[in-house]
Amino acid sequence: MRKIMIYISISLLVIISIAVIVVLSNPLRNQTEDEIRESMLELTPIGLSLNETVEVLKEVGLKRKWEPVTVNDRVGVIMGSLGRTGPAVGVQSIRVTIGKYRKVFETAVVVWWAFDEDLVLVDVFVRKQTAGF
Repeated sequence: MRKIMIYISISLLVIISIAVIVVLSNPLRNQTEDEIRESMLELTPIGLSLNETVEVLKEVGLKRKWEPVTVNDRVGVIMGSLGRTGPAVGVQSIRVTIGKYRKVFETAVVVWWAFDEDLVLVDVFVRKQTAGF
């Protein structure tokens, strides 16, 4: 009986340790919004066309299991979405949730790409959105 209890305790400890490692190893948890923005600009540099950006995001998104690409052909990036004030940036935009992680509450990492009237990338914005009660 004692051996069974030891086996169960060790098994639970291993399972909990693996779960903690998986949760803490999510790179989005440790990167700031600015660091994530810089990595997105490496993938999709300013000046890229909307169509080229969509293709890159779809390809990378499949590998990294991002949510599907959402193109808004009616408006650029609305500053209210970023918790800021001011006019929209660009005339069209793309939005992608690139990942989620938990501390106490779930945090989604959302990226927006803004395009001008020539459908050329002019800026990238990142926001970590944490859901509360």
